[in-house]
Amino acid sequence: MDHVAYKKDGRRLDLTDKPYLRVTKEFEDEIGQVCEDGQQLDVIDDLFLVTEFARDPVKLHNAELFSGCRDADPEVDIIAQTVTYDLIAKTPIQNLVDEINRGPRGFRAVVRLIWAGVLELQNNEKITHQTVVLRAEVDHVCYGK
Repeated sequence: MDHVAYKKDGRRLDLTDKPYLRVTKEFEDEIGQVCEDGQQLDVIDDLFLVTEFARDPVKLHNAELFSGCRDADPEVDIIAQTVTYDLIAKTPIQNLVDEINRGPRGFRAVVRLIWAGVLELQNNEKITHQTVVLRAEVDHVCYGK
């Protein structure tokens, strides 16, 4: 077992990581046996093989960025909301960061606005200072959990 995910409904899911090129018939048989054993011992409910093809590197990068920027910064968040309130054109995040004028704190505030659904990405890509964003069709700011 590499990881066990505990779901809200009580299920325990074992996730085992393996590069796709190393997944053989023998390995599949082995993890099948591990799953059966784990279920009989009542330590897991199911087992899933995860390869590099199961991960979207863009979503993973952005999720990690959202997590790292999740803590509110009230002073800068208000400035970021003001700067983006009347945004009508697509613009690179760096332009907003420059206008917010608080350095990395401004970048994190823009990331929180994307996470909250106030801004959206023009393209599905890893969020960077060059990422182009636009105002989403919302009428409030709600920082999710």
